[in-house]
Amino acid sequence: MKKTLTILFLCLCSSISYAQSQWDMTMESDREFKKADKELNVVYQKILTKYAKNTEFIKALRESERLWVKFRLAELNMRFPGTDKKYYGSVLPMCVNGLAERITKKRIAELKQWLKPQKDGEVCTGSIGDTTAD
Repeated sequence: MKKTLTILFLCLCSSISYAQSQWDMTMESDREFKKADKELNVVYQKILTKYAKNTEFIKALRESERLWVKFRLAELNMRFPGTDKKYYGSVLPMCVNGLAERITKKRIAELKQWLKPQKDGEVCTGSIGDTTAD
């Protein structure tokens, strides 16, 4: 009996120590989104540096990124439409942050292609690896 009570007590203590409030979860999701957004900016800056001599590409990259930021916002608005955001409850900021993080991580993966060496013979890479065009 004593052993069972000890195990029960330890389980109860461990579940309490892992409990988070909605505020805690929202703040964590905000940190994770900001971390992904910061990584996106680092990757973007590396591409700008690597391809600095390819001015046509840089112009296209900037336009693509400008439109992508609008796309990300449109995706968030599509997922959570309406002007009355109270409809979604207190989880809304956490959910928005999570979705924004996932979309941002996909963009990071897409942009990283321009930082990887390309295999010889790849014919459909376009501007990937073309750091000196103009």
